[in-house]
Amino acid sequence: MKKLVRSLVVLGCSSLFLASPALAADNTSSASTRPATPTAALPEAGQNSASKPPNGITRQVDLYIPASASLRLSGMFLVRVQTPKGEPVTSRHLVVALYGVWNDSRGAQTHHVLGSAEAVAGKAVIKYQLPADLVGRTILLQATAIGGGFRAVPSSLCRARVH
Repeated sequence: MKKLVRSLVVLGCSSLFLASPALAADNTSSASTRPATPTAALPEAGQNSASKPPNGITRQVDLYIPASASLRLSGMFLVRVQTPKGEPVTSRHLVVALYGVWNDSRGAQTHHVLGSAEAVAGKAVIKYQLPADLVGRTILLQATAIGGGFRAVPSSLCRARVH
């Protein structure tokens, strides 16, 4: 799983925050946002396809998180994982990662992998730990996923206040 998370960092860091984030167990908003990227015409998770698209992608999944949240320094963050029709996705091969973006002490925007989890029953519950110096600040969160045969649309961005 660590290898997959490293792959996510290499694959997604530069363009990762163009689209989305995740749903916290202790968030203040229960409304989830739709993915910002339109879904492609791929079969949905659970469907069989006679002709597979190039590069081995066989199933489309969408990731959903709230538009805003209130986070503790550590906790669990929930990302909904569904087909474009809203059906829950379960796969031990689909790993959902949660990313955070904030400015470091020099003012440079930095990207951080906060944690990852497998998709189970349409949810990925991600355990995270934030640095103590983020208390009182607002950070951005986004979820993305990678896994054999899946094409995941990243979640929208979440503005999260750390307390």
